[in-house]
Amino acid sequence: MSRKRGRSKERIPEKCKPQNRNTFSRAGEKFKWSFDKCLWGKVPWRKDIHWFADEIISKLKHYEDITWNEVESASGGKAQGNGSNNHFLTPDALTREAIKILGDIIRDYEKVFSLRLTNVERLIGVVEGAVFYILYYDDRHFTAKNSKR
Repeated sequence: MSRKRGRSKERIPEKCKPQNRNTFSRAGEKFKWSFDKCLWGKVPWRKDIHWFADEIISKLKHYEDITWNEVESASGGKAQGNGSNNHFLTPDALTREAIKILGDIIRDYEKVFSLRLTNVERLIGVVEGAVFYILYYDDRHFTAKNSKR
């Protein structure tokens, strides 16, 4: 009776292993944005078109010139050690008000992205690939829980 020899396992180099579809690296990609998923009726936006063009669109246009790595590492206006101005928020970091507005979106995406416009103003959205889909305008910084409030 022949004896079965143990097969040696081939080692597959890391770069050849299949990548998880959800691990798209956007770090070097240019920031892109869209209003396609906006929750227009859930959170009030100012009706003044000049404000909208000056305060929202002009800032989004500025972000288009930089990469996602630069967006996520921006820390201007923050005290040292407090993290990035622009960052992802998981459900446990959201206020009840934000969870109510987001509804099923937070279950579908598991986290939202907070993009800083001013000291307290934020755009809240979801990220797919290199695109930031704006969901709503947060004029009071009410989306994230804050221990200082």
